[in-house]
Amino acid sequence: METSAFTHRSWRRLVTLVVGASFAAVAADAGSSDGGGLPVGWFVAGKAPQHYRVESLPAGTCGGSAASVASAVAAPQGNVSVMQVFRADKYRGMRVRFSATVTTKDVSGWAGLWMRVDGPQQKTLAFDNMQARPLRGTTGCGVQAVVLEVAQSAEVIALGLVVEGTGSAQLSGIDLEAVDDSVPTTDLVAEARDARSGAAIGRVGSVWFTDRIVNRQDTNVQLKLVAPGKWSDRAGDYTASVEGDRVMATALDLTQPQPLALSGEFRFRRDGDATLIEGTWGTAVKKHPVSIRFSRTAVDLTWGFYERHLKVEKAPQLAAHCVYYAQWASPTRRSDELQVCGVVFDADAPRVQTVLAFVLSGFRRLGTGLPLDEAPVPPKLPSPQPPPPTPGRP
Repeated sequence: METSAFTHRSWRRLVTLVVGASFAAVAADAGSSDGGGLPVGWFVAGKAPQHYRVESLPAGTCGGSAASVASAVAAPQGNVSVMQVFRADKYRGMRVRFSATVTTKDVSGWAGLWMRVDGPQQKTLAFDNMQARPLRGTTGCGVQAVVLEVAQSAEVIALGLVVEGTGSAQLSGIDLEAVDDSVPTTDLVAEARDARSGAAIGRVGSVWFTDRIVNRQDTNVQLKLVAPGKWSDRAGDYTASVEGDRVMATALDLTQPQPLALSGEFRFRRDGDATLIEGTWGTAVKKHPVSIRFSRTAVDLTWGFYERHLKVEKAPQLAAHCVYYAQWASPTRRSDELQVCGVVFDADAPRVQTVLAFVLSGFRRLGTGLPLDEAPVPPKLPSPQPPPPTPGRP
């Protein structure tokens, strides 16, 4: 769908030009019944627009006219976007910044600006929706921005404000401008495409990962980045996605007589020099709390009644990029072991890959029973298979 070009620099000017315009045709499904019309070229979309009220305000919270988005039901099942779509012709070959003033109130999910650049056959060339830096709860008036490269093959640009969950947000002071190379892009597609190297960058136990692949060697399970923030194996039995600060995952427990479908939701936080991953994991019928705490001195994993508590103490450190942990049944006999390597320890460790690496590595002790002096040398990080095609449409 193509609408009019983004020809004006702010929501104030757009609203002023079309004051009094009918809003019913584009927003009837969004629950709006008493608001002003959206400016020409803007419309409402999303996974559940009928669960939200969208309207134009002549005087917003941050000054001047604004678009207001508010949940209209107690538990919205999806999200809503106030957006525009227009030809990319005049922006080809440029780096552009979409910025606006955004304020939120009691947003239970998340909100953010987003922009996408599409090429031939609707192939996504660049995309960012602020999921890595979401607006949550109540936030004051602040200028937010998304910066993308518009390739020469670009055909269409789409942009707007997305809101998920209950609460409200206002959008005003919109600007779209060309910027020079000193302004870094926020592009999720380019970030996934331009992997830091052709080798694995992280490992937990038998699970290694790159920027685009997560592989469990002992079961041949492999997930690939199939779209920005979305991972899956070929059969769709193993999946992961990121929404704001949440990582959702599904997997099969192959240790059971019949494969058991598991799913869960996880969040990251730092605790001093340690990283914590907390959430729930289990079947559709019963989920149990998960707590994973790791640093360069110890790893503690709990899931329901499963526990693993491993330390670096007395464990031989045989690879500079890895930390080797062990648990002992006696002073000289190991009952469990685990190696963690690479970017897993970074403060900005990739959340999806790190969650998958720990979850797929497992919460059950390995039960090695080996004497301490028989500790194996941690294997090198393997070279991954060739990367998948550029992620598709988000």
